[in-house]
Amino acid sequence: VAAQESARNAVRVLKGHEGCVMCLQPMAGGRLASGSADRSIIIWDTGSGRIQHTLRGHGDAVRGLTLLPCGDDETGREAAVGPAARLVSCSADGTLRLWEAETGSCRAIPAHSSWVNSVEA
Repeated sequence: VAAQESARNAVRVLKGHEGCVMCLQPMAGGRLASGSADRSIIIWDTGSGRIQHTLRGHGDAVRGLTLLPCGDDETGREAAVGPAARLVSCSADGTLRLWEAETGSCRAIPAHSSWVNSVEA
């Protein structure tokens, strides 16, 4: 009942995953990344509620997301939310993945023989 009431009062409901959402990561430009038990990551435009990209590659549930800071301005400051920041995901498949969110390309990093439950920058 509480979940139904919460959904009625939501600013926006984002629908696209086929499994439960396990993690969220705010991104620059009004975007949001969501990781799911369906093994995918969706990059959302929060203003329109539309899917910008669907990232696939994990063999099991996506358990955590974070942004790696990058030096993307002339001052050399780290910008964790800039458009050039890279997304890192971890999964119950034992891997970390480093994503270029704009292109969908990724590099798998074997991490553990079992679940990786969280990741932080």
